[in-house]
Amino acid sequence: MSAPTCADVLPTAARLAGRAALLLSIAAPAWAAPADIIRSLPAGGSWNQEVKKVVVSMFDTNGSGQLDVEAELSEVGCDMWKAIDEGVRRDWRGATVVSVYGFAEGQFWSGGELGVAEGMRAKARSIMETCGITASDPAEGGVSGGVVGSVVNGVVGGTTAPAGPDISASILAIPAGNTTAWGELTEALLLAAYDADQTGRIQTLAELGAIPCPVWHAMQESVARDWNGTGLRVIYGFDSDFIWVGDAFSIDESLRTATVIATASCGVGPALTEPAAAITGLPESGQDGWDAFVRRALVSVWDSNGTATLETPAEVSSVTCDTWRAMDRGVIAGWGSGIRQVYGFGPDLMWVGSTVGFDEAIRPQADAAAAACGLQIGAVTFDPGSLSGASTSVVMQAIAQTPPGDRWADTIQRIVISAYDLDGSGAVNSGKELKRIPCSVWLAIDKGVTDAWGGTGMRVIYGFQKGFIWVGSALGFDEKVRKPADKAAATCGLM
Repeated sequence: MSAPTCADVLPTAARLAGRAALLLSIAAPAWAAPADIIRSLPAGGSWNQEVKKVVVSMFDTNGSGQLDVEAELSEVGCDMWKAIDEGVRRDWRGATVVSVYGFAEGQFWSGGELGVAEGMRAKARSIMETCGITASDPAEGGVSGGVVGSVVNGVVGGTTAPAGPDISASILAIPAGNTTAWGELTEALLLAAYDADQTGRIQTLAELGAIPCPVWHAMQESVARDWNGTGLRVIYGFDSDFIWVGDAFSIDESLRTATVIATASCGVGPALTEPAAAITGLPESGQDGWDAFVRRALVSVWDSNGTATLETPAEVSSVTCDTWRAMDRGVIAGWGSGIRQVYGFGPDLMWVGSTVGFDEAIRPQADAAAAACGLQIGAVTFDPGSLSGASTSVVMQAIAQTPPGDRWADTIQRIVISAYDLDGSGAVNSGKELKRIPCSVWLAIDKGVTDAWGGTGMRVIYGFQKGFIWVGSALGFDEKVRKPADKAAATCGLM
C-alpha cells in the first residue's frame, strides 16, 4: 500500500480549526534555560540538523541561515556551547565539538552542520575555549578524563577509562557468603563504588567494566567458601544454564553475558572457549564499553603470549568465524556498516582495530581472516521482510535506510510486520505485539513522517489520533489496536 495522499488524510476545515485550538491549549515547555532545548534533542544521525535549527532560530539576526557575523556568535552563551559539547561527547565517544566539527585550524570543516559559518571558525573556537571546551586531539591538550577519541572511518575510536576502586578487602570481610545479608551488603558496596550515574543499578557496560578483577575474585572466594565450593557464576546465575540472580547485586540482566566475559577474563569460573555467544548478548553495540568487553573476550581466549592483544598470525588465525560474525553483527547494529569498515581493518582506512584487541601490525592478516568468514566492507542493506527477532538497533537501521517517496510506507509496513507480528496475522494486532515496539522505533517512524509532511507527525497523518481518518494499516497496524497504539506513541513523545 502506498503512502497516503493529501486527499486521504488532510482534515476538514473544521478539524483544522479544532487542531489549532488544541495546539493553542498545550503550554510550551517551561525550559529552565535555552540550553535545555539542546539537551532535549534525541540522539541520532539528525541530531546536528536539529541543533542547527535551534541555533539559527535563536541567534541568526540577518536571515542568512547561519551565524556569519561576530555579533551573532557572541550571543551564544557558554551554557549553549556546553550543551552542544555534551551531545557531541555522548555520540562521539568523548571527542569534543571542537574536534568533531573541525573548529580547530587544519581540520576538515563541518561546523556549518551546527549553523556556524566557516568564516567564524576562529571566533567560535575562541569563545568555546573561554567556556572550557577544548579539542580532544591529544596533540592539542587532550580531553580531561573519560575517553580519548579521534574521528576515523566515519566513527570515533578510543580507549576506555581505567577500572574503578578495589573494594575486595571490604567484600572479603563480610561473613556468611551464603546468606541474603551477604548479598545485600555486597550489593551496597558495588553500587557505592561503581554506580556512576547513581540510578541504583549497575546497568551500563562502563559501570560493569569498572569492577576490577580483585573484586570478582573476592566475590568468588566468599561465595565458594560458604556454598561448599560452588562459585559465583553458578550461585548467581551468570552462566546461561542457570537462573539469573545477578539482580541481587543490582546488576541489570541485560549485562548477563558481559558478567560472563568480565569474570572469565579475570579467571573466575570456567574460561571462555568460544566468545561468539557472549559477544552476541552484549548491549551498546559498537560503543566504547562494547569494544572493551569484546577485547577482553578475545584476549582471554586467544592471547597466547600474555601481551593482552592479538599480535601474531597464529593468534589471529585462531579467531573463529562465529566470533568474527558476532562482532560484525554488533558493529552493524550500532553503525550500519561492518567491522572491517568501521574499525579500519580494510585497506586505506584509519586503524581502530586495537580497541577490540588486534595489533595494527597484524592488520592485513586480520582483514583477510574477516573476509574469509564472509564479512563485507561498506554499509549493510537490511531486508525489511527478514527482521524477525532482530535487535532494536537493526530495526532502526532498517527504518533509517528506507528512502523517502511513494513506497516509504510499504517498506515500513514490511519492517513493522516482520519485526513485531508474532501470530502471523499480517499486522500488529494485539497489546502483546505493541509492547514489543520500543520508543526508539516509534520515534524513528515518526521522523520519517514528519520529514515528508512538513513537521506533521505520524499520529495525525496516519490517523492514530482520535478525530483523524485511520490510515495506520499502511504502516502495518490493525485498526483494532488504534487506541493503545496511539497511547504508546504519545507516551514516547510523539505529537
